[in-house]
Amino acid sequence: MSNFNNVQLETGPRQKWELEDTEEELKTVAESHVLAFTLQQSRQKWLTSVLPKFSGKTRKGPKPAGDTSSGPPPHNLRLCGNCEVQIGPHIFSDTTFYEAHYLPSASAQLQSTSFPSTSASIEPTMATPAFLDQISAAAAQNPTLASLIQVVSSGKANQDQLQMLSMTLRELNNPFAALQYSQLNSQNSTAPQVIKEYDLVVEFQETPSERFILPRGPTACERVPRGNVFDTVVTSYVRLQSNSSSTPHPYGTSSSEPRTMMTMILRDTPTAIWDVLNRWVGGEEKMTANKSWLLALQQKQSQKTYLGYRLPPGSLLDHLKTATRPYPMKSIKPSIALSKPRRVRKTVQRDIHLETNVVPDPSIGSSSAEPATTATAKSAKRKRNAAESEDLNAAMNLAAAITGANTQYIPRPQTCSPSGPSTPSSGLAPAITSVNASSPAPTFTPALNKQKQRNSTAMPSRPAATEIKCRSCQTPDVPLMLGGRFCRPCVEAGRATADIPQLPNSASRAPTSYKPTYLPSLSMPPPNNSYISFNPTS
Repeated sequence: MSNFNNVQLETGPRQKWELEDTEEELKTVAESHVLAFTLQQSRQKWLTSVLPKFSGKTRKGPKPAGDTSSGPPPHNLRLCGNCEVQIGPHIFSDTTFYEAHYLPSASAQLQSTSFPSTSASIEPTMATPAFLDQISAAAAQNPTLASLIQVVSSGKANQDQLQMLSMTLRELNNPFAALQYSQLNSQNSTAPQVIKEYDLVVEFQETPSERFILPRGPTACERVPRGNVFDTVVTSYVRLQSNSSSTPHPYGTSSSEPRTMMTMILRDTPTAIWDVLNRWVGGEEKMTANKSWLLALQQKQSQKTYLGYRLPPGSLLDHLKTATRPYPMKSIKPSIALSKPRRVRKTVQRDIHLETNVVPDPSIGSSSAEPATTATAKSAKRKRNAAESEDLNAAMNLAAAITGANTQYIPRPQTCSPSGPSTPSSGLAPAITSVNASSPAPTFTPALNKQKQRNSTAMPSRPAATEIKCRSCQTPDVPLMLGGRFCRPCVEAGRATADIPQLPNSASRAPTSYKPTYLPSLSMPPPNNSYISFNPTS
């Protein structure tokens, strides 16, 4: 892949200079792709490398070779607001502005000044009886000193506790020397510090992980009314990052970079951003002086140069076409055509094989036979089952006659065989249908598949949904109470108690024996049969 940043485009002193003194056929502006390529590269430069970088996305792991950039110095960021920024032909919507205030550096805090040593002026402490009494009185008034003396006397004190006890004893023995020592320590801690001037930081919506600094220089800001809002035109003469520099200069620009006139338009500028710009420039007086100086500088600017937007066919044109080719975008939404079709099981046609058995017929003789098929065997089995069910019905009727119950078993009607009506049999042997040899072969209809029979059966219709309404006023779509039967107005009016079944009061009537009504009365028939009457004494 070629490097698109190294493409060299020709420029001229005036517009449409490429049309002068040329005999080649030039492509149109749209077909040449010069305008699209330059706009794309310019916008990418503004988003990544034109402004000095303030902070970026941190990378895990070791830094690449040659990367000497570090994080920004200690600072505090204060959000100023958002607005739309226009730089030349580019519009950066929803750009965020911050105000970065730097904290004092660690080197300035640790900077110290030389001072004479006070160890010689403080004489060694002598343990006199008067000094011991003074220590005891001070320990009685100061619990910290008492605990410190106790720790040191036990031999468990560290180096810091020993130094603190030594300073306390010297202060008790010579208050003037201790005061001088503390004053010198305070002079050491209050060394002069240099605080860096605050910066104005911007963050583009297209690169939210990176922030850039607006470089300082002679700047003028002007508010331009646009209807009910104000736009701010910011003109600066600053040093920007050069395209030829191999490594960017973070947190500032190099002093060797040439200055460039930069103009930004802030659309619908909030008041907070205008106040920050006013303080960042230096106030109204400084802004007025910079404005007159920038106007004089613009008149001294060198002559502009213009690009040739029409190119002849060649390698440069092919290169620009490749650079400005849009990225192929593929929808992640699955289309209907890509969905897997539903598999449909094909119907398998099976051949019907007829099994024939030769049964001798005494009327014809032993030389002739009649075929008996499997359909005939199934018909005989169905007849045998019907005979068994008839015997079961007779047994049930006999039991009902003995007990005297008024019940009778009604058999389920038997379906006819698809082969046609058949004569009833005694159930002792299966009936065999005889077919004459001279008659044409019988045709059999194959039984339907079980799955097709299951699908052909009609589904039972579902019962109609019960309408939810009040049982008293018949009002639908209202909140119901008391088990979902009555609405609140009916309950409050007392119309909801009639439908609720009440429990009988057991104290109002005498208890009676409970007799179920679903059991039939068993009345024994008179003993008129010999197999029922039995005399054990006979």
